[in-house]
Amino acid sequence: MFALLNGTKSRSITSATDDNILDAAKDLLSTTLDPVSAAEEKVMLTCQKVIDEAHNLERPPLNQYKKCKECLIQHSVINNQFKQAFESISKYKDQVGVNCQNVANMCNTLEENEKAMRERMQASRTTNCSTQESHRTVSDQLSQKQAEFETVSAELLKYQKLVEEFTAKKNSLQAEVEQLTKAQQELSNTNQDETDNETRLTMHQESLQNTRQLIDKGVTSLKNLASSTTDRMLSTGLEYLDFLRKYNQYVKSILDTMDGRIKTMHDRIDMNTSNIDEIPILELNMDKTKIEGVVKEYESNVDKYNRRRQKIVAIQESIKQDYQKLKDIISKFGRELDPLEV
Repeated sequence: MFALLNGTKSRSITSATDDNILDAAKDLLSTTLDPVSAAEEKVMLTCQKVIDEAHNLERPPLNQYKKCKECLIQHSVINNQFKQAFESISKYKDQVGVNCQNVANMCNTLEENEKAMRERMQASRTTNCSTQESHRTVSDQLSQKQAEFETVSAELLKYQKLVEEFTAKKNSLQAEVEQLTKAQQELSNTNQDETDNETRLTMHQESLQNTRQLIDKGVTSLKNLASSTTDRMLSTGLEYLDFLRKYNQYVKSILDTMDGRIKTMHDRIDMNTSNIDEIPILELNMDKTKIEGVVKEYESNVDKYNRRRQKIVAIQESIKQDYQKLKDIISKFGRELDPLEV
């Protein structure tokens, strides 16, 4: 009987552990699977927005430097937006991977808990059957002792001479009856506890099965989501690479135009310098200070164009670095890309 009472205490501890596992599985469903749709929609909108802005960007004629400068600023803004979108997809992809692993671990935990639950149910049924058999045995013994007690009581009335003997036996039988009655009550309580425990285990097993079915669906959803996120990351990266190629071509065109202007200024400087040198040789009656003023103006233009060219070269170097970083990331997906045209 004491072993049965100790078993009831162990069942209470096990029940609390089972409930904790079930609550953890339900929390995993609400925190991992439900918010996925909102995060997926946010990543899709971010990627589509920056791709649309890149496609809709208009490039002005190369001879309009002010508009070209504004266009370069817009290129830089879109470039930063591409970086942010690509970083968002990378973080989201990592989080989806962590969620997949968490759900897979929870599936294993639920499967182990369900297996242990089946074993405990089988042990509980075996114990319950043994308890019921003991209850029937004690009930039969109680009935026999009660009948014997009644017989002895009747004999006591008939045989007054044997009063002391029968009184002692009556007291002994009465003590046995009380002990067996107490044992019967304890076994009845134990039998009820085992029945209640079996009912609770059955309900918990059904709840585990339902929760596991929901998590299995969540695993499939997360795997599909991870695949679509990887595809979106690759397509966005390819769009970004295409944008950087066009961006680089545009900057290269501006550099070529700037180099042409610088060369033209140098040619004019050389020509006018030659004219200044020829004035005393040819003994021409000309004021060479005017030509020297023109030469200084050309040299000022060369300095201005060189400063602009340095800024554009810095932009071109930034494009090359971004292209190489993105090329390394895309290569992890098995896509080998050509280097950026210089």
